[in-house]
Amino acid sequence: YKTALSGSELVVADRWFPSSKTCSDCGHVLEKLPLSVREWACPLCGVVHDRDENAAKNLEKMAAAHAVTACRQESAGRETSPTKLSSGQEVGFHAVN
Repeated sequence: YKTALSGSELVVADRWFPSSKTCSDCGHVLEKLPLSVREWACPLCGVVHDRDENAAKNLEKMAAAHAVTACRQESAGRETSPTKLSSGQEVGFHAVN
């Protein structure tokens, strides 16, 4: 009801979306990332990530990717394509009205 009051839309990430283990810089996805690991370096680009900050960046990108019309155009009219991870997997999310 809060989203309806503010005129916004809730975007829910898929339960298995790899937000913590996806490099927010290059999109590389780690096979495993134990919960005890709080900081990690991407083996592809070398960027060092704080686990929680990296997950927040990836979730923000996912929500922003959803902010397109049904014609796959941003509100400014520029063409966009679905967000994909470096593995080729499309970002998993759905909107809740």
